[in-house]
Amino acid sequence: MAWQNILIKEATTSGIEAVHLTWMSVPKNFSKNVVLIVSYAELLIRHGSHLEAEKMLNTNIRKLQDEKSLYLYGKVLLDDPIKQLAFVESLHKTFPDNAIYNLTLGRICLSNKLWGKARTALEESLALNPAAETYQELARAFEALGEMDAAKKCYREGLAESINKPAVSV
Repeated sequence: MAWQNILIKEATTSGIEAVHLTWMSVPKNFSKNVVLIVSYAELLIRHGSHLEAEKMLNTNIRKLQDEKSLYLYGKVLLDDPIKQLAFVESLHKTFPDNAIYNLTLGRICLSNKLWGKARTALEESLALNPAAETYQELARAFEALGEMDAAKKCYREGLAESINKPAVSV
């Protein structure tokens, strides 16, 4: 996608201000494209514009129920993670039995220092779809709970998961 490549190039060569200016020049019909919105939000997060990314992803999740936006939402860091938690919890019925939902909920619970709740959400995510990054997040929850043996086990299982996954989808 041409606009996506332009945004990435601007982020690499000119920084976040150039990305903002480029986004403002994206035609309306393209600026509603999920892939482009997610790419822009990811660039915002990488450059520390978490509040702006949160607003964009929040809107995208509400309107389109997009899993990629939900996944990225879990990477947004806000000064008030309680607001994020309330929003994600409100999505439970929209994303039932969804590994990405549970991973996102787990990450936001970690941000809120809700270690037990994070553990539960992350274990549910792993039951649905074992993923290395989910094991890593669960290990963080175990560390916070003082359960170092369980944390080590998660790190080992996450590493094994990342090694056993094919690099290219067939």
